Amino acid sequence: MDIPITSTFQKLLEYSKVYRFLINEGSSRSSKTYSILQFLIYKALEKKITITISRVKLTWLKKTVLIDFLDIIEKHYGLSTGRLHRTEMIYTFDNGSIVNFIGSEEKQKLHGLKQDIYYGNEYDEATYKQFEQANIRTKELFIIDYNPKYVEHWIYDKVETRKDAILIKSTYKDNYYLSKSIVNEIEALKDVDEVSWQIYGLGLRAAYKGIIYQSWKIVNDVPKQYEWIVRGQDSGFNDPFALIDVYFDGQSITVDERVYQSHMTDNDVIIKYKELNITENDEVVADSSDPALIRALRHAGYNVYGANKFQGSVLAGIKTLKKYPVNITKHSKNIIKEKNMYRWKQHAQTEKFLDEPEDKNNHALDAIRYVALYKELNFEIG
Repeated sequence: MDIPITSTFQKLLEYSKVYRFLINEGSSRSSKTYSILQFLIYKALEKKITITISRVKLTWLKKTVLIDFLDIIEKHYGLSTGRLHRTEMIYTFDNGSIVNFIGSEEKQKLHGLKQDIYYGNEYDEATYKQFEQANIRTKELFIIDYNPKYVEHWIYDKVETRKDAILIKSTYKDNYYLSKSIVNEIEALKDVDEVSWQIYGLGLRAAYKGIIYQSWKIVNDVPKQYEWIVRGQDSGFNDPFALIDVYFDGQSITVDERVYQSHMTDNDVIIKYKELNITENDEVVADSSDPALIRALRHAGYNVYGANKFQGSVLAGIKTLKKYPVNITKHSKNIIKEKNMYRWKQHAQTEKFLDEPEDKNNHALDAIRYVALYKELNFEIG
């Protein structure tokens, strides 16, 4: 039987011999879902196994993946679609292999099923907790796919970084079987929306519009020589407390994350200062909206100033930071995460960007800004 296959199918076949986690990231119509289903059916026919296919909602799965699965079963393998038990949502092969179709929001099913292979469709919709529950119940392979709609995601940080994981990238150009009309529709995104074209056309991770700090770079470490170092501090309890080292070498700023943690009391902060060997001579510019913490730190002997917050100070601090190249040390994950998501506000009707940032994704960035503005007001920068 002549079954059309893609390069994605071939990669799945090859990488499944080496890796546990097969991460399929790609554009719209890149064949990733279809190729995964072909691979799963191939594995089910090879020997008796149990497969679970999921999406967050079962109703979404029925309208997308299930239709493709039955299409492949019937057209390419000549198998009966009638072997699907539509109440239990289980397909049974002649050799005893079964495929369960579930919604991952169905906790009882997710926690009860055990499988040899798990496939999570559009898995950027799932939570890390859902992943953990599915993973501990999966014996051999864990396969996921998604369009890269997010700059930051737990998949990138907690799955892709594993040694037993491989990232398989694909775009619509990897799908040899697309009609010209569909190719034209996808490529038309170039002239409609640049972000949509990046995600759904090129299969690239989304770059948010209106990002404030676009040109900051990642470096290996802090500078060995510098004119000054000042620590910036942003208060929070449920929100994270952030303490950031800010270096200036006369030409550029380098920032290094020291603390980024929620549920810290004033006493916890003082203990942390001691652990970090902060001395009475080290300058700290702190969130002035938390005077109690500033008093406690001063009482403990630390050289802490309240940040100068005046009308327009946020924009003034942003402008100061934009005057200089800024480097982020590579281990400062929360600074990097905030930098990638810190945006200008948009007008609700016109969608034009305003000279005011969104008040979120800014705990470490506020700490950095406090230092920059403090130094500029003291004529030591700017």
